Amino acid sequence: MANLFKNKTAPQMSDRDRFEQRYRSSRGSLLIVLIFTAINMGLLITKQFTYFLFSAYIPYLITDIGMALSGQYPADYYTGDFENAAIFGKNFFYIMLAVAIVILMVYLICWIFSKDKRSGWLIFALVLFSIDTVLMLLLNGIASNMIFDLLFHAWVIFDLANGIIAVKKLKKLPVEPVEEVAAEENAVLTTEDSIHIRYADMEAKNRIFLETDVDGHKVVYRRVGKVNELVIDGRVYDEFVGLVEPAHSLEAVIGGRRIEAGFDGGVHVYINVDGTEVLKKTRLI
Repeated sequence: MANLFKNKTAPQMSDRDRFEQRYRSSRGSLLIVLIFTAINMGLLITKQFTYFLFSAYIPYLITDIGMALSGQYPADYYTGDFENAAIFGKNFFYIMLAVAIVILMVYLICWIFSKDKRSGWLIFALVLFSIDTVLMLLLNGIASNMIFDLLFHAWVIFDLANGIIAVKKLKKLPVEPVEEVAAEENAVLTTEDSIHIRYADMEAKNRIFLETDVDGHKVVYRRVGKVNELVIDGRVYDEFVGLVEPAHSLEAVIGGRRIEAGFDGGVHVYINVDGTEVLKKTRLI
């Protein structure tokens, strides 16, 4: 199991970097909840009846009740115990949908305003999602078809709590001396070029996360099977091996420039050159 997340070339992370990643991961989890809840609500409204995990329960439930009690479902739904369920008109559905959207907007506000280490908004999101989890348990119990939903809810609660703790620890860390940071950056410029691990298999099935050009060198950050690779000019310089992808950074020095590509543990992949971000993209899956 220890080899699952092994990355031989990854540098040792500082406490500050580790806490920063936990904080970004926490906000990333909140964004995932937002996106997939909105997707599930949209699928329900369009009567596609497909449900994805990573969703808040209460907004979806409110939308479902609004659909059911306003006669939005197919006729064969209203049989047996549900024969007289459609007792309200479409206005009831619109009201319930508006309530669900308001709850979703509260999650969005928490995500937006938690950006600058404002842990109070993460705490509010944690309370809201904990209530969501408790209600799901009260209404459904620990049913077999709800196990994955419960595991996801537990993971989000853990990740939000971890982000809140990380912010508190970040505030207790001493400020990094500017002189030391500058010295590290200057040292990078004098570092010899990295030696590649192997030539990249350009015919292999892969998923490109990001690609750019750095001083005439083609830089590609991609995934092949369970391996994330930093490919420069058709050569693999660094890699991360793992079925699951936590935050990681792949690095190489080419032409005196330090090129870094990686995943921040939240929802973003990036490419940095000499510590400056040159490319960044949201990645949900």
